[in-house]
Amino acid sequence: MEFAEHRFFLSEWAVNLSPGGMFVRSEAPIVPGQRFHFDAGLTAKGPRFEGVGEVMWVRREWEGNARPPGFAVRSLELQQDGADAMQQLADV
Repeated sequence: MEFAEHRFFLSEWAVNLSPGGMFVRSEAPIVPGQRFHFDAGLTAKGPRFEGVGEVMWVRREWEGNARPPGFAVRSLELQQDGADAMQQLADV
């Protein structure tokens, strides 16, 4: 993942965000329990960080206007730089 600015990440991907995890808007087929390694940079010039996430649950279709399809991810491993960046974004 890489975004030109933090606001693009927040508006397009991370609807609910904390260092412990996030909800990711997506219509991609993914299943609860799936684990994955990620390498992320929330901006092109910002710090990059790595971690491991696990899909907790999936919403396959829109549920009203405010509940888009996507999945909840729990951070299993997250570098400190990533946790700090996520906390700063969550505070916004």
